Amino acid sequence: VKMAKVVVGVNICFFAAVVVVGLVALHGAVRLFAVGVLCSALTIAMYAAPMAAMRTVVKTRSVEYMPFSLSFFLFLNGGIWSVYSLLVKDYFIGVCTHDVHTHIQYIEAQI
Repeated sequence: VKMAKVVVGVNICFFAAVVVVGLVALHGAVRLFAVGVLCSALTIAMYAAPMAAMRTVVKTRSVEYMPFSLSFFLFLNGGIWSVYSLLVKDYFIGVCTHDVHTHIQYIEAQI
C-alpha cells in the first residue's frame, strides 16, 4: 500500500511538472519538440520493459518468465500507433512506436 502511494504520487507529480513547464516555460515549436522528445523517451522505456524479463528467460532457458500478454499487447499497441502516425504524419509517434518497437520485438522473438 505504501509503495502504491509512492508510485501514484510520483506519477501525478511528474505529470503535473510536465504540464506546468510545458504551458509556462515553453512555447510554440519548442514546446512541441520538448514534449515529443519526452514522450518518445518514455515510449522507448515502455517498449524495452519486457527486455528485463529476457535476461531471466535466457538464463533459465525457459519462457516461463516471459510475460506473453505484455509482449502481445505491446505489439498490438505499437502497430496501432504506427498506423496512426502514418495517418497524421507525426514523426515522434512513428519513429518511436514503429522502429524501436519492431527492433525490440525482433530481439525478443530471436531469443
